[in-house]
Amino acid sequence: MDDKKIFRHVWVTAGTSELWCDPGDAHSTYRSIEGPLLPEIGVENLQQHGPWVWPISEHESALVEDGCVLQMSEHGSADLTVVRNTVAKLGLRGSETLARLFEDSAFQSRILTCTGCYLELSEQLVPIPTRGDSGSDGYLLRFLHDSQCCYIWYLWLSPREPAGVVAAPYFYEKEYFDALQDEEAPVEYDKAFKEAVLCAHSLEEFLYRFWIENQIWYAQYRKLSLSPLMAGYLATAQANRRADVGGDTERGFEV
Repeated sequence: MDDKKIFRHVWVTAGTSELWCDPGDAHSTYRSIEGPLLPEIGVENLQQHGPWVWPISEHESALVEDGCVLQMSEHGSADLTVVRNTVAKLGLRGSETLARLFEDSAFQSRILTCTGCYLELSEQLVPIPTRGDSGSDGYLLRFLHDSQCCYIWYLWLSPREPAGVVAAPYFYEKEYFDALQDEEAPVEYDKAFKEAVLCAHSLEEFLYRFWIENQIWYAQYRKLSLSPLMAGYLATAQANRRADVGGDTERGFEV
C-alpha cells in the first residue's frame, strides 16, 4: 500500500495574492490548491535554493526586515531528544530537518509567514486510524500552528516512507480534540481525520513551498520586485491555473 495515498494531495496556501487568486476574489485566510496545480520542486531546488542553504540576499533582507517570521511558541515545545526516542521505539523514519528547524533560530528567522504561524512541537505522536490493509497508517506529530489555529500542520511519520506533512483544522491529540469540540456540532474523532490533507511528501518540500509563497506574498503586498526564483514560481502557478480552467493539464510545470 502506498502510504501517501491515504490523504488527498492538497496544498494549503496562506493569504490572498496574485499567486493563487484573481483580482476581486473574496478574501480568505487560506485556500486549498489541488496537488497537480503546484509548480514542481526538483531536488536541486531543495538543495540549492532552500532557506537553510541559500545566502541571504539584499532582496530577501528587505522582505524579512519588518515581516513576521516563524517563531517558537510561547508555551514551549517538547524535548527533541524525547521525541526522537519515541520515534525510534515505534520504528518510524524520523526527520533531521525537523531538528534543524527547531534548533536553528537563524533558520527560523528566514521563513516569513503572512498569517503569523509559529512552531510548537508536541511530545505526543497520534496514531492515524487504519484505513488500509497495512495494519498501521503511521503517526502524526504536531509541529506548526496558524496564529488562530485555523490550520495545524503535522509531520506524518511511518516505518516505510520519508516523513510527509499533513494539514488539518483539528488538534488530533485526543484530550485537545475533546476539549475544543463544538457542543452544538460535535465531530466524531475518527471522521475528523478525513479532513486532513497531504501538503507535501517531505518536510523539505513543505518548507520550500511555504517559504517561497510567503516571500511572494510579502513582495506583492509591499509592491517590491520579485527575485527571478519568485517570478518563475509565480509564472508557473498562474500558467497552471489557466491551463486547469481550460482542462489542459494534469500536472504542474517544473520550475
